[in-house]
Amino acid sequence: MTSERAHDGCRTTSEHAHDGCRTTSEHAHDGCPVVPGEPPAYVYDLRELDTHVAEVRAALDGVELHYAVKANPDPELLRVLARYVDGFEVASGGELAHVRALFPEVPVAMGGPGKTDAELAAAVRPADGPAGPGNPGGPGGSRGPETPGGSGGREDSGSRGGSGGRGGSGGRGGSGGRGGSGGRGGSGGREDSGGRGGSGGAPPVHRLHVESPGELRRLLALGWPADVLLRVNLDLPVEGASLAMGGGATPFGMDPGGIAECLALLRGQDLLRWRGVHAHLASGLDAPRMLGLAEAVLDYARGIGAAEVNLGGGMAVSYADPDARFDWKAYGAGLAGLRRPGEVLRVEPGRSLTVYCGRYVTRVIDVKRVHGELFAVVAGGTHHLRTPATKGHDQPLAGWTSAGGPGGPGEPVTIVGQLCTPKDVLARRAPVRLEPGDVVEFAMAGAYAWNISHHDFLMHPRPGFRYLRPTGLESSSHCVDGTGTVGDGM
Repeated sequence: MTSERAHDGCRTTSEHAHDGCRTTSEHAHDGCPVVPGEPPAYVYDLRELDTHVAEVRAALDGVELHYAVKANPDPELLRVLARYVDGFEVASGGELAHVRALFPEVPVAMGGPGKTDAELAAAVRPADGPAGPGNPGGPGGSRGPETPGGSGGREDSGSRGGSGGRGGSGGRGGSGGRGGSGGRGGSGGREDSGGRGGSGGAPPVHRLHVESPGELRRLLALGWPADVLLRVNLDLPVEGASLAMGGGATPFGMDPGGIAECLALLRGQDLLRWRGVHAHLASGLDAPRMLGLAEAVLDYARGIGAAEVNLGGGMAVSYADPDARFDWKAYGAGLAGLRRPGEVLRVEPGRSLTVYCGRYVTRVIDVKRVHGELFAVVAGGTHHLRTPATKGHDQPLAGWTSAGGPGGPGEPVTIVGQLCTPKDVLARRAPVRLEPGDVVEFAMAGAYAWNISHHDFLMHPRPGFRYLRPTGLESSSHCVDGTGTVGDGM
């Protein structure tokens, strides 16, 4: 990002952030710049998340929606998402244990380029099968972290259904909800195509995304049944992507030669059931580019006889212009036009679902001028919010005076944290007036933020976690760290 563009983006997002906080002031203004306890703290607006995910769900009529847990595994966010998604996508044994503890009945797809034998076993071991060494519940293994939610998880307001299952009256539906004619799975619902049912017990994952012929051989050697998708990396142009997981030589998935090798291994056996392909090729693309990739992936999938296609995530998010949202309606309509009768299409966004509901709120400790440049040092820093350092952008922000009013424009100031490194920068040359004691609110902190940050560097205190609900602002004494572990959030 150029310096000029960064300035423009910061001015724009600062105005938007001010307007957004004023908009929610009738129920959250006091909790927006001033949260219970001393900042820094994350503030998650669960109301905004619910509204946004409901809109995405409505736009993807006929397309399955999974949430990529890696974006933010916070249990409170997952509880909101569980009302709308068809399942969760996890990428490690830790994420699998975390989601299963919260939502034991929700379908889970497991990916990740480096699954260990223990993770593969945890993913596919039947519910009534023996536990192996290192497997959850097996000799020397553990069930993984206990998480808040247990009995209070799936059965909260908007629960999945009671005796009527996932689609019964009062289940996922509600107005605009998951129900409607055909519900989640059309005729046959969730138990279609040899899925989770069967007298032999249900495997912990609904789909396992196989990354290589070697991984498939290790999976076959376990001797347990599973439903698998083969992850394909097609040589397709991904111009404009912020991250490229495919489109050429990368460590993710397989080229068509690797897929052919896997299909040969799957022939002549009935233990592993091949369901289709997975293709998450790039991130940061708009709806037209995503649809272009989807069309190419579907052409390939049809050529090898795959009727189930997971198109992955990667929907564009702009930190320079938070109002420039991904066009879910156009994307959903485009996928509906591409899908043929009998085909199952699935997407698994992460960042684009949760990024907007999160804010990182902190307080200015010091303001100083060094060689003519103005700096504001805030409590916390990139060990709490690593996103700007990782992506190389300026985090959108708003300033608030110590008296609680919105901050005004001022001399450009670079906002840094408490760490002993010049990389601890949250925003450069933001045109906002800041003084010691003022509050700075960084927007778009609901994804790849706390959970990817290096929490223990310099051993500073961890932030608080607050949740905006219809009933008001609530604090939580628990959070999920970067490993999926639940711990003290204060």
